[in-house]
Amino acid sequence: RLAKSVFDKLDQPVNKITELREQNLPLLRELLQSHGIDWNEPEYGVFGAFKLPNDRNSLEFVDDECAKESLLAVPGCMFSEKMTSWLRVAWSIEPQDFANGIKALDKALNRIAR
Repeated sequence: RLAKSVFDKLDQPVNKITELREQNLPLLRELLQSHGIDWNEPEYGVFGAFKLPNDRNSLEFVDDECAKESLLAVPGCMFSEKMTSWLRVAWSIEPQDFANGIKALDKALNRIAR
């Protein structure tokens, strides 16, 4: 009964994911491009990861630069010791919040580019 009760609503989360991707990903693409960061954008979903410039340690980047901007970010080392210079990013939040996060990430990335 439970499955039957939600069956006609299954498209709602997929539609929301699509909406957030369409609104938020262009901001992330632009930011990464402006910092010269190559990125293989996932075709689906709400998470991705990119490698920080100059093989910067992502745990230090999160603890130092992101913390200065009150930016919540997830270092790649949380997933694999081979991802120490990777940063995980999620675009599954409301567009205004994501835009604010992109601004904070831009500031953090600018500081490590010096």
